[in-house]
Amino acid sequence: MSRRESSGELRAGYSLGVFVVQTSLYVFKTLPKFIIEQFYAKKYHFLMDLNFHYISFLIIVRICKAVF
Repeated sequence: MSRRESSGELRAGYSLGVFVVQTSLYVFKTLPKFIIEQFYAKKYHFLMDLNFHYISFLIIVRICKAVF
């Protein structure tokens, strides 16, 4: 009887642990995306311009390396 009870408790604890792990993984996956979206919503234009200039700068550097 005691063995059966302990295995039931282990099973309940295991399922609870799996649930906690899945929930924390979901939070860690969605939270950064949410924060980034909020950040981009506030400073969207500036960051887009900065990103565009950075990419064009990288392209120019690659062209210069290829030519010279």
